[in-house]
This record gives sequence, structure tokens and C-alpha cells, in this order.
Amino acid sequence: MIPASRFLRSKDDGLGNGSAARPGEASCNTPPSVHLNRLGTCIDYLKFTFPHGYLRERALFSSLFELMCVDESSSESLRSMHGFTDVMRIAPGTNVAFGGTMTNRKSGEETTMLEMSGEGCRDFEDRYFSRRFMEDDSIDRSETVRDGWISLIEKCLSMDGECKRVDVPTDDFSGGITVSEIKEKVANHHYSTELRALEVTDERGKEELKDVKTVKDSKLSGYSATFGTRKSLQLCIYDKLAERMAAGIDPKVDSWIRFEVRFYHDRAGQEIQKLLKALKCKTESSHIVGCLSSIIDFKEESGMSERHRSKAETWSKWTELAKSGTGSIGFAVAPRVMSIESNASWLVREGGKSFLRILAALDGSDFATLGSALGLKAVNKLTKADLQNVNQYRKSVGQTEFGTLDDLKRYLLTIPDLVVDFDEQITKLIFDKRSKKEIQKAIEQRKLLKDGEK
Repeated sequence: MIPASRFLRSKDDGLGNGSAARPGEASCNTPPSVHLNRLGTCIDYLKFTFPHGYLRERALFSSLFELMCVDESSSESLRSMHGFTDVMRIAPGTNVAFGGTMTNRKSGEETTMLEMSGEGCRDFEDRYFSRRFMEDDSIDRSETVRDGWISLIEKCLSMDGECKRVDVPTDDFSGGITVSEIKEKVANHHYSTELRALEVTDERGKEELKDVKTVKDSKLSGYSATFGTRKSLQLCIYDKLAERMAAGIDPKVDSWIRFEVRFYHDRAGQEIQKLLKALKCKTESSHIVGCLSSIIDFKEESGMSERHRSKAETWSKWTELAKSGTGSIGFAVAPRVMSIESNASWLVREGGKSFLRILAALDGSDFATLGSALGLKAVNKLTKADLQNVNQYRKSVGQTEFGTLDDLKRYLLTIPDLVVDFDEQITKLIFDKRSKKEIQKAIEQRKLLKDGEK
């Protein structure tokens, strides 16, 4: 077998990755474990638009990517979005969009958008910390991640970027407040808030105010209550534990309710300045909890009419949560889930049964032959996005990343137990006419690689 080290990034790749290691071997960039506090906060979504065309000002954006510890050449092209004709996935959960005239400013200036989902935010934190950890393994993760966010936000603002959305959730892992209690408070209107629109989703369906545009999280499983609209400000309260468990993923916590404040447009521009100041003062967690408590106030049952409910006494558990914001709260330490873990959960939940049904239907076949057939059919369909996901997970467990997509494919094609001869049953069931050329290409690639070992 060709040594895996031939396909892995070396220490001097400029991306902060460790020296070459074989699959399964740990490199020195393994982050230390983090303690999960009773409450946690993080930045879970960030969107900036810049008055610069990406293609015209590549050097400017290259400096941004360098700060974000991403390799521009490893980006994956995606479909057009938000009016932009060109979209690059530069890292898991992180997109850069540009091109087209619909997104130009009135003055005719081209624009470029940076969008980071929750996955993108967590991956940025890991990349930033890993690079610094390689230089100094005594650094504190929380301090380093905070510095990373300060650097990124300041960089975006220095590029005349306008923040169009930022999400700052408070995660409650304590179990002190339950989903059932939130459901009861919302259903009975035992709260006061400036936000008018409301959408509730659970197993019973949904409830919403008429004539007010609301937004539903299509990926959400379990209970959620969303206040406000995407025009300015939203608060989404949902059962994060149920969402993860529904996806077949156990985050290893007994309770997890997320209170997510989402700032849009002008409100996002105002919030990013306040958040940056809080990060510099090391008070980001109390600031984020403060954002939450200033938007909604859950009340004790009082019998007051809705018109006078704001005068009712604040729910004692809500008071306790708000006070916790002044204490020690973990920043950016919530349990995370990567694409590889989601893939594994799907295989356990669905893929394994499908595999066994096919295996049982194919008389005389075996695990290696069927697995090889599926692998050979898929290997040349792998994309740079798949490479990003593989490397994201490898880094998280202390393994060095694959250098290129071709390196990943070559590694898979040189696995010793890969079967290349298939009987008529597997050929008929797994390989359709369109895939036969792809399979033959993969087999020929393997043969060339194996010959190169001799």
C-alpha cells in the first residue's frame, strides 16, 4: 500500500497543520478537552457584505482567508445564492458569494458576501485554535478563540464590511428550566416582549399570529418558539437536545435548551460593534445573556391581563438565568457535531440496515465485495466539500489532513482489501449503465497506483 503520508499535508504547508502522520496516528494539534458549564454562549451565525468585488480584489480577500486559516485553493463551487452568481464553500459551513449585477450597490460597486453558519463558526474556532496550538501548546482555548473572533470581526470591519446578520445564543445545559415549562409559559402568554410575531412548532402543529411573516427552521425537530421577524430581530427558543437526538446524535448532555437571539440588517450592524467591545473586555458571555434577558421576560402566573402582564413578577427561574450571566459562563464550548459524525449517525440509523438487506439478497456475496462496489462507484464523485469534511474531522481527532482531493481518492483506491472483481448480481444491482465507465476508471486508477508500488 502506498504510504498515507504521501497524501497528507506536511508541517510546512502554511496552514497550521501538523507534520505528516498515517491515518489513525495522532499528531500534536489535538486540542485539550473543554469543560461544559451550566450555561454557555457562542457566536452561531455571521454574515458580512463587502463593497469589493472578489475577483477584482483577490489580495484583499486572500488576507481575510489567511486570518481565517483557510486554503482558498481547496474551495468548492456551489449554486448561486442570494442573487450572487458565484459561490465558494471555503470551509465547512463557510461560504463566499460574489458576481452578478443584482447584488451591486446603487453606485455600481460590486459586492462580496461572507456567510458562516453554526458549523462554520465552530470550524473557524477549531482552525484558529489549532494553528496557535501548534506554535504554543500551553495556550488557553477560550482566550485564543476570543482573540480569533476579535481578529475576524475587526478584519471584516476594516474591509468596510457591513454585518447583515449575527446570532448569539445562550445554551442552558442545567435542566433548571425544562422544555415543558417553556411550552407552558408561551402557550399561556406568561411573558412580555417587544417582539410581536410568534411561531410555535411541536408535535401538535404550529400556532402563529395572522398577517405577520414568520420563519420556521426546516431542520428543527422538537419544540420551538420563534419571536420576531427577519426584518430586524428574532428570538428562537428550541430544544437543542431533541434536535440532535432526532438526527441520531447524542451530545452527551441531559438537557440542552437554546435561547438564540438573531440580529438582522441595521440591528446586526449595531450589535456587532457592541459584541466586539464585549469580546475585547472579556465580557462577551454576560453581554449575550443580557441580549436575551432584555428581549423577553418570562413571568410568574399572576392572573393579570395580557395588557398589564409586563408589570407581573419575573419568573424566578428566569431571574436566576439572567443573574448567571454575571458569573462564569463558558464561551464557545457547546457540544458540536461535524458532518462526519452526522454521516456516521445516518449509517447506524439507516445505511446499516440497507447494506444488510442488499447483502442478504445477494447470495454468496460478502461485506468486502459489496463495500468495495459501493466505494468504487462513489470515489470519483467525491468533491472538495467532501475533502473539507474529512479534513475537519481528522484535525479534530489529532490526525493530519489530506493535501488535495486527488490525494484522498488515491488513498482510498490503495486500501489493500478493496475488491475489483464483481459477479453478475452485484454488477446488475449496484452498477447501472451510466456508472460502469466511472467504475472502470476507478479500477484502472487503482491498477496504476498498485503498479507504482512495485
